[in-house]
Amino acid sequence: MESAETPFRPSSEELPAEQLVMLRKKESLELSRRRVMRELEDSQNPRYRGLMQKALADLNAQLVRLEQGHARMMTA
Repeated sequence: MESAETPFRPSSEELPAEQLVMLRKKESLELSRRRVMRELEDSQNPRYRGLMQKALADLNAQLVRLEQGHARMMTA
């Protein structure tokens, strides 16, 4: 089921090193985001939920910055 959600990923020979690093960073952030969301859904403790909400906001911000950097790199 997880593989159905995974977009096509070109091989490392097809991508410049910078794009490959960015792709791996994005995948790592998305994996962390899914884990935090799962923990947020399962948690009943208000303090822990608050911590997970902050972590989720931080991961979302990192993904936005990464996408903006990717967009700048593609137009340069």
